[in-house]
Amino acid sequence: MPVSAGTTAFPTLRTAGVTADVLGHSGRVGDAGPDSPAVAHALYRVDGATAWGAGWDASALTASLSSALAAGNRARRVRS
Repeated sequence: MPVSAGTTAFPTLRTAGVTADVLGHSGRVGDAGPDSPAVAHALYRVDGATAWGAGWDASALTASLSSALAAGNRARRVRS
């Protein structure tokens, strides 16, 4: 899984005043083929709060982005 999938939104986040860092990222694809399931896990620090996120999809890129969003949302809840 490309770590860049979870970092492409960072310039936009920084413009909005949000600081986000990728601390860890891993992913796995089930079988070979276009419809094989992929799962991704991400560890992010968002504005000082650290959280894990997970994503699952037939697309490795979408699973990666979903894990980044889940980690970001979870980190926001930790901060609140």
